[in-house]
Amino acid sequence: VDLGNFQVNAFVNFGRGNSTFKGGLINTTPLVNAARTGTFNPFNLAAAGNAAAIAAATDWIQAGRATHDLLNSRVVADGPLFQMPGGDLRVALGAEFLQEKYTGFTTRALTNAGFAAASDFKVKRDVWSVFGEVNLPIIGEDNRGGIHGLSLSASGRYDHYSDFGNTFNPKFGINFEPFDWL
Repeated sequence: VDLGNFQVNAFVNFGRGNSTFKGGLINTTPLVNAARTGTFNPFNLAAAGNAAAIAAATDWIQAGRATHDLLNSRVVADGPLFQMPGGDLRVALGAEFLQEKYTGFTTRALTNAGFAAASDFKVKRDVWSVFGEVNLPIIGEDNRGGIHGLSLSASGRYDHYSDFGNTFNPKFGINFEPFDWL
């Protein structure tokens, strides 16, 4: 959206990823325990008493399921504030929201019945951010002498994380152009 000399840009993005896997797994613990108690014969797998131990050993799986959601929205306004000898003093201000959600479960040794009854692990993070930048032209097209261009900039970003706290990241810069080709 154009608002005179300023422009405002906004967007919203949502994405979802789903994944699942399930594969058979042999757990040798039931076989070892049955062999110790004499109810499993490892030398004759077709023996009548072996069926229960073999079924217990092969009823295991390695499996997982997951859903990951990402919601992101941002609005930024930027433009010139006023004319300086070196050009327009420009500012940009914005805000952003990011939300990540993960729901899932992963196992490497669980029975089929245990997997069906397992509850998912759920986590969520919200990040609220504000940011801004100022660009101050000292030497530009209207007041060039022996130097082609010189400008100063300052910017900062503040982020609030719902799960661990806040950060502030400032940045200061100088853009020096001694000649138009350098």
